Order: sequence, then C-alpha cells, then structure tokens
Amino acid sequence: MNKPAIKFSICILIAGLGLSSCYKCRMEAMTSTTRSIGPGPTLQWERVTNLPADDMTALGVFNNVVYVASSTSGKIYKSADNGITWTATNPVASGVRILSLIMYQNKLYAGTDYDIYSSSDNGQTWADAGNTTVSVSSFVVWNNNLYAAAYDNYGKGILMLNPSGQWVTFQNGLGSAVRASRLLVVNNYLIAGTTDFFAGYNQPQQLWQTKPYVDISKTLYKNTPFPNLMIDMVNSQTSILTQIYVGNNDRETILRSDDGGLTLNFDTVGLKADTSDDKFLMRGMYVDSHKMYSLMDENKGTRGIWIQSRAQNAGLGTSWANNDEFLPGLHAHALCSQTNVLFLATDNGLYYKKAY
Repeated sequence: MNKPAIKFSICILIAGLGLSSCYKCRMEAMTSTTRSIGPGPTLQWERVTNLPADDMTALGVFNNVVYVASSTSGKIYKSADNGITWTATNPVASGVRILSLIMYQNKLYAGTDYDIYSSSDNGQTWADAGNTTVSVSSFVVWNNNLYAAAYDNYGKGILMLNPSGQWVTFQNGLGSAVRASRLLVVNNYLIAGTTDFFAGYNQPQQLWQTKPYVDISKTLYKNTPFPNLMIDMVNSQTSILTQIYVGNNDRETILRSDDGGLTLNFDTVGLKADTSDDKFLMRGMYVDSHKMYSLMDENKGTRGIWIQSRAQNAGLGTSWANNDEFLPGLHAHALCSQTNVLFLATDNGLYYKKAY
C-alpha cells in the first residue's frame, strides 16, 4: 500500500466529542405551547408521546438543550428538561427534509435536502441561504467558523460561512465532484468524510490532503478506485470511527483508527451488516461518556432498528453483538444523549430511555 498522502497529526487523548453538533450556545424560549409528558424516562425505549409521531430526521444537543427536527411538519422541537416538556419552532420551510442542526453565534441552523436555513429569533422566522448546496448532512464549528458538509457533487461538498454571512466553498485541494457526508474536529484538526476518501485540512498550506479508506490494490477491490458512502464519523477518547460502505460490493463496515488517521482497520466483529441484499442499512453512530453506539435499520424481513453498543474504551476486535437491542416496526435517523438520557429519532416519532 502506498504511503497515504495525508498524515493526521492528531492527539486523540481527549474526552469523546460525540456528534459534532454538540456546540454550546445561548437560547431563549421558542414558539408554541409547552406540553408535558409527566415522569422521566425508564430503562425501556418509550415514544415521547407529547410530540407527534412524525418522521424525526435530525438531533442535536446545544447548551444542555435537546433539539429534534420533524421533516413531516418542518418544525424543530426543543427540551431543556430531558424530554419532559417541549416547545416548537415555526416550520423551517415547506416540503424540506431536515438532515442536520447546529447553534452558532446565537443562530439556529438547519441543513436540509435543498439548502441551509437559519433563524436568529428562535425559530419564529427562517432565512434561506439561497440555493447554496443540497443534502447538508453535517455542521461543525472550527476555529470559531462554521462549516457544512453536503452530498453535492458540483463543487459545493464542503462550505464555510464567511464573516459577511455568506456560504462559500471550502474545497482547496479537492476535486469538484467530491461529496462530503461528515465533518469532525479532533484536537483542533478538521477532518472530512467524503464519498471517495478521508480528507484532513492542512492549515499552514490551506488545502485538503486525502487518504484512501482501503487499499484498492487488494483483490477484493479489483484494483479500481470506487466511490464510497460515509454515513457517519465520530470519535471516542482513543479512536476515530466511521460507518461506511466500501468496495465494489458495497460492503457495510466500520473503519477505525487508533492513531489519529494514520492507519485504518475494519472494526466489524458482531456488526449487523451485509454485502449484497441491503437487508441492513447503516444509520449512524454516537459516542457518549460511557459507550459507543452503532445504528442499523433492518430493511428486509422484520422491519426495525438494531442498536448495538459497547464500552467507549472497547479495543479493536471487541464484538458489537453483546448488547444488541431491536426495536421492531421503526427506522432510525439519529441518536444522541443528554444527562443520562438517550434520544432516538425515528420515522415514527422521538424515542427515549435512561442510558444506564
């Protein structure tokens, strides 16, 4: 294998960042009437019944407040008391699918399948960025600037919000056809997961440097470059993990690096996955203070969600199968936690339970 073009000089010995959208902010009350569901969650998954059974497609935690987005209504709901009471914004826009959320400089940003929207009045009104890009699946704040990753192959896969409030391309060193799924900051290094490779931003040179996900010289990959689809990328205290499709057979896998990205290894023992019939569809990862999680939707046979977890410090080769959970009849979009409560966004509403 050729020496990779990128050398991530990243110290991973920091607390797990979890999803990159966990960014501190100040937030006032949002619109709509507050509704209560009574006691807090149990150790069993329960639907948050005072929220509609909508297609909940994005989650985020900002300043200890949980946000969940409904792509059915276009509204974003928030709870400051771990899911007991909720308030809602006005709809972001008509007919959009909300894929990502973040708070930045007292504004709430929503990435959708059509564009980026923002609100400076707690969701009462929304501003459209104006056909900036499509399928915005990830936001991150790096060096006090806001960045977005988009599944857009027209030179707008990675964007930065400039000081004038305009979204501009941030793809120095990347081809115009590169599409990005996730952005992650680890020890002040910016990393992107794209359809073709890992990319790390070299700040002194002001350009992205890339690294293949796998060694395409191996027979399995037929010595041919191919697009990959990264679903999610997270980091624990010691590792970077990515949920990704690789190979000519669309192999579902988790790739793991324990040395800041220098080497990548398959971390798939006990993982719910397949290589041919799309029975399992990857739906994201999450890391909290105790565990790392992998979400898989079962698409053929018994429809449902597989939630697999293991200790956050579990070594390479540790099985994902020891703590399987299956929620029948649902499909998942995202997972997050706040103060010992897990939240799961599904196509039939928001679910929650005590984490431990």
